[in-house]
Amino acid sequence: MRVLVLTSLAVLMATAAFAGQNPNACMYFDFDPPNRVFRADPATSTTQNGYLVMDCFGPGGGVTGVSLVLDFQCGGFVAGSADVSVFHPSAQTVIGGPDDLTNGWVVAAPECVYPDASGIVTIAMVPWFYTGPAGDVVLLASPADGKATVDCNNDLDLFCVYANAAMNQDPATPGDPGCGTPVEAQTWGSIKALYR
Repeated sequence: MRVLVLTSLAVLMATAAFAGQNPNACMYFDFDPPNRVFRADPATSTTQNGYLVMDCFGPGGGVTGVSLVLDFQCGGFVAGSADVSVFHPSAQTVIGGPDDLTNGWVVAAPECVYPDASGIVTIAMVPWFYTGPAGDVVLLASPADGKATVDCNNDLDLFCVYANAAMNQDPATPGDPGCGTPVEAQTWGSIKALYR
């Protein structure tokens, strides 16, 4: 199964020129979605829930799968794989887990999941048992698949990182420059007008 998923994602990566419905897709780790809270201050030896969120969908956009890694640079561990909930009742972790730096984490759902009323899809809830010290939660590309996300037409898009998060400190690792800013379609005439 793992070889099949990796092969499928590799083929999708090769056809990135045919980007799908979510060309400006962005991801972030939020402690209170949809409020974009990127800092949590848990006490030592307590569990802090964090949420992997996808935003910036195109018209009619939605998601059926994502591939990434969450690099928890703060002390602690995922409270338990059974406690990680994913975005669709039938969705499952296909490869790895949230903090699997070696294999990455691929989550897939059998049908499209569309944004909620706030315009986001909460991909997963990850409970982190915090032991200290303070540190960032950084979204990284999957070692095998990069920053892949699959839309409702089974087309590949590559997400950018809107923001990283942190526990017991302000995030020290910025997101990707320009992430979350839609690229507006421009005509040649409008570009020329800028230089008159």
